[in-house]
Amino acid sequence: MSTQSNAQLNAMPESRVGAQAVGAPNAVSPNRLMYWSVLRELWENRAVYIAPVSVACLIVFAFIITLSRLRAKLDTVMMHDVHAQEAVQIPFDVAAALLIVTAFITAVFYCLDALYGERKDRSILFWKSLPVSDLTTVVSKFAIAMVILPVVTFGVIVATHIVMALLSMILLAGTSLHPLTLLTDLPLVRMWIAMAYAFVVMSLWYAPIFGWLLIVSGWAPRATFLCAVLPPFAIGAFEKIAFSTNHFAEFLKYRFFGWYQLAFLQHPHGSAPAMDPLSQLTPGKFLGTPGVWLGLVVAAAFLAGAIRMRRYRGPA
Repeated sequence: MSTQSNAQLNAMPESRVGAQAVGAPNAVSPNRLMYWSVLRELWENRAVYIAPVSVACLIVFAFIITLSRLRAKLDTVMMHDVHAQEAVQIPFDVAAALLIVTAFITAVFYCLDALYGERKDRSILFWKSLPVSDLTTVVSKFAIAMVILPVVTFGVIVATHIVMALLSMILLAGTSLHPLTLLTDLPLVRMWIAMAYAFVVMSLWYAPIFGWLLIVSGWAPRATFLCAVLPPFAIGAFEKIAFSTNHFAEFLKYRFFGWYQLAFLQHPHGSAPAMDPLSQLTPGKFLGTPGVWLGLVVAAAFLAGAIRMRRYRGPA
C-alpha cells in the first residue's frame, strides 16, 4: 500500500473503517429494510393470518351442518336452474362477506396496537436502536392493514370457496342432478375477481381510518380504543346538541359504508341482483369520487403525524 493510501486510511473515522471491514451494514437498501419490517410485523402479529383462517374454519364447519338443508332446497328447485344456482351461490357470498368483515375488524385492532404495543412493553427502545427509520417502521405497519391483510384474507376466501365447492359436489352427488351441473355455472373465478376489486376499493377508502388509528396508537397513553372513538363521538354529540344536525354522523356513516355504493352497481329495491359479479363493478364511478383522493391526502397527513409521534414519544 502506498504512503498516500495509508494517509487516507488513517484520516478516515474509525467507525467508517470498521463498517467497510465488515461489509457496511448501513448500506442495506430501503426496500430490503421495508421487507424485513413487514416480516417482523407478521412474526409479532399472528392474528393477521390466524383470525381469517379461524373464521374460515368456522364457516366451513357451519356449511357442513347446513348441507342437508341445502340439499332439500335443491331438490325442491331442481327444475328451476336459476333458483338452484342462486341457492348454491348464496353461501359463497356470505362466506366472502364474513371474511371481509373479519379483515376490517382485525385491521382496526392491529392499527390501534401497532405503535402503542411497542411503547407499552418498552420494546420501542430496542427497535429504535436498529438502523431502521421511523418512516420505514410506520409505513410497514400501514402496509399490513392496507396490503398484507387484504392479500391474506383474499387467499383464505379462495381456499374457503374451493373447500365449499368440493363439499357441494359431494352433496349434489346424492341427487338426481349431476354434481357439475350447478358448479359449472357457479361463477367462482368471477367472484374472486370481484373480491379482489372489493379489497382494493376498501383499502383505498379506509386509508384515512387506518391512518387515524395509527396516529392514536402512537399518541395515546393508554386505552387506545377509547382515544380513537371518543373524539368523533364528542364532535357528533356537540353538533347535535348545539345545532340539532347530524352532518358529522352522516359523514362517518358515509366513510364507513359509502365505498359499496360507489364501487358496485346498486339494484332497485326488490329486484334480484345480477348473477354475474363482474357486471356489478363500477370502478370509474369510484375513482371519479373526490372523497377517495381527499381521503388519501388525509391518510398521508395522519401517517406523517404517526411518524412524528413515534420519533418523539417514549415508552407508555
